[in-house]
Amino acid sequence: MLTNGKRPLRWSLTLGLLLNLAALVVAGAAHAQPGGDPRDEELADVEARALFNAGVAAYDAGRYEDALESFERAYQRSERPVLLYNIGQCYDRLRRDEEAVQAFERYLEAVPGAENRPQVEARLRALREAIARRSTTSGTDPALLSPAQVAASATPPPTSPEGPSLRESDSHRPRRIALVTTSVVVVVAVVVLSVVLAGGGGNDYVGSDVGTVFALQQVPR
Repeated sequence: MLTNGKRPLRWSLTLGLLLNLAALVVAGAAHAQPGGDPRDEELADVEARALFNAGVAAYDAGRYEDALESFERAYQRSERPVLLYNIGQCYDRLRRDEEAVQAFERYLEAVPGAENRPQVEARLRALREAIARRSTTSGTDPALLSPAQVAASATPPPTSPEGPSLRESDSHRPRRIALVTTSVVVVVAVVVLSVVLAGGGGNDYVGSDVGTVFALQQVPR
């Protein structure tokens, strides 16, 4: 009778220990879950650095689309705010002004004490002015015009039949044609230069001294 009375108590103690052990295992797993595997974090950092270097190389080679893709993928893996600056630089070079503004604004928000803040703010003002100019014009954005369209728009209207060109002697025609051709070239050059100075095309930084992208040795850990 005594033996039979102790057996239920022993099973109860064993069951209680098993339940407590299971609770500790579950709690430990739940506590370790947010931190993630350090090896995964290290791998992500290695991938981000490789993408960062690829982006810098592509940017220096003038392949801004490739550089943009590399910097964006690196940011997805590391979320280093300095990459927002590099992303903004790529958008700026690609004349995607609205997206450049967004990237630069996010960079300044993430790094309030950035050393290049005055230069970035100056570039932001120039980009916003260019966007405002485009929004107020009723015609086609000059940045979207091809060189052929720019040349066509710059070509002077044909001379009327009563004009002096038809009264010129045959001996003066080659010289006349040469002068007209030269005038057209000059006009086209002026139009293209005006578009660039307005911030509407090309890869030049108009009124900007922002500089190039951050290299890896410049990125804080």
